Amino acid sequence: MSIEIGGYILELDKEATEKVYKKIRLGGSQECSCDYCKNYIEAIDSIFPEEITIFFDVAGIDKNKDAEVYELCEESPGIHHYGGEYYLLAKVIEHPKTPPKLGEYFNYSFIEPSPLVQEEFEVEGAVCFTFDTMVPWKLNV
Repeated sequence: MSIEIGGYILELDKEATEKVYKKIRLGGSQECSCDYCKNYIEAIDSIFPEEITIFFDVAGIDKNKDAEVYELCEESPGIHHYGGEYYLLAKVIEHPKTPPKLGEYFNYSFIEPSPLVQEEFEVEGAVCFTFDTMVPWKLNV
């Protein structure tokens, strides 16, 4: 199935992506015990713009099974700059002329797999969805 998102044209293999996610027991943030990952888990339902949530559903990506998330800095009291990676089985057919941005703070791209790729996605056709955005601090620490 072909899809356009943010100027990218992707050929998706949703069924294969879903099969891989079923093999992954926990996402990287769930395996970690640091406060930044705990906060990501608490905030996950408010992190992704609707366009990305719809894309994850169409592509077969399980938002609860990130490969990696990380806190970059505290931008302002209670607002933290995060980045992260998710994987899917797809082919990038076309790249946008300028990097896509949703809203004021959500940036993303599709790149070759990084060293943070989950073992289950170390296969031909894996593509990394990488993002950075602002995340509210939800934990009472």
